Amino acid sequence: MSNQLCCSRSSVPWKSKLISSLDRNKHLMYSRYVQLATVREDNRPSNRTVVYRGFLNDTENITFITDRRSQKVEELRRRPYGEICWYFPETREQYRFSGSCIVVHSDGVEPSCHDSSSSPWNSKSCHTDPSLAPSVLSGARQKIWSILSDPGRAQFSWPAPRLPKDIGDFGSLSEDLGAAPGSDPESETAVSEAAARNSKEAAKVRKEAEEQRITIVPAEAPAPDSFSLVVLCVDEVDHVQLFENSRTLYKLATNSASDIKEDANADVDLEDVSGSSALNKEEKAVKGTTMRREKFWTSLEVHP
Repeated sequence: MSNQLCCSRSSVPWKSKLISSLDRNKHLMYSRYVQLATVREDNRPSNRTVVYRGFLNDTENITFITDRRSQKVEELRRRPYGEICWYFPETREQYRFSGSCIVVHSDGVEPSCHDSSSSPWNSKSCHTDPSLAPSVLSGARQKIWSILSDPGRAQFSWPAPRLPKDIGDFGSLSEDLGAAPGSDPESETAVSEAAARNSKEAAKVRKEAEEQRITIVPAEAPAPDSFSLVVLCVDEVDHVQLFENSRTLYKLATNSASDIKEDANADVDLEDVSGSSALNKEEKAVKGTTMRREKFWTSLEVHP
């Protein structure tokens, strides 16, 4: 077992390995399918398959897309953390990526980087990271929308996830399923009223709903409100290589106060990446010194 190794954030040790794994498994259509785990309101695990949509620009943050009305969005709103499990059968490798999740909607980003609440997300202070600026995230969302296939874009015009297909049964099932996250209460009321009419009228409503399922918003048009981008800000990676019987753990760390770099010719900058001061009043009075916390990746080889 080796000692712990450190590297700068500009060199992400696991990223090139993942790119290589993707390249060696690219002939397998499902090699871009990953399992995303979140936590439900009752603290039970929630898992589903999503499609890898690439890194966010030049960062190590992983992206995928989702329907804003889906259950996972509501779960990430309560607890903005997720973990991806990714297996490559050709090379017999497994990656697990964990970290905080940002969900990018048509009208903003959540959880808010500028939220003044006591959410654990605020310790990340993402407003200090230019790669996570709202304008950058919004642009990434629209870019991914523009390159989706027609069937991929069509699914965001479908009825809300988890709504019963049989509108006639909507009233009896609504109490069990609850309102779909992000859905319009007025539209749900309209559906319930339609279901209460005679069977002919209900059949007409069902037909119209099915026709809406094949509506395709053009690629060059603004992405619809139902389309959201999810960014997993990776801070831990677990990489297992079965052929080599090896396992490496990677973790994003922040240097200690004693490691803060100093530049005698620079102005004072006393904020760390969390947006809070790491120094006392006397140290703040020191002039001509730049003190900034930096992030870096550590790696540790362990037994599989």
